[in-house]
Amino acid sequence: MSVPDRGDVPLRDLIRASHEVSAADLDRTTIVWGKVVSAGGKPGGTQYLNTGPYTNNPCPVTLSSERAGELLEILGWDNFHNLGGGHVIVFGKIRLFRGRHYIEPEDINKIALLTH
Repeated sequence: MSVPDRGDVPLRDLIRASHEVSAADLDRTTIVWGKVVSAGGKPGGTQYLNTGPYTNNPCPVTLSSERAGELLEILGWDNFHNLGGGHVIVFGKIRLFRGRHYIEPEDINKIALLTH
């Protein structure tokens, strides 16, 4: 698969489960998948799809309020906090904030949420 910052990468080397993301993935475009344990954030602010509990949330998905709204519109849902329980697949760069890895899709077409 052709990846902008990595060149041609075999798909098997591009995909990580949320708990497999490590420092080696930092600032690299990756595909991350995982179970959404909970969804949170403040209205009008950054929203989160958490892939674990607060104390062990290996690689949450962060979404701007605009992107979260787009996701809800696509799903036909009206409450972001109800998105927990499904599974998420995201294509984006792994970033670090306060010592924790996270991933944020560049646009709405680089995230898929499989709801229950």
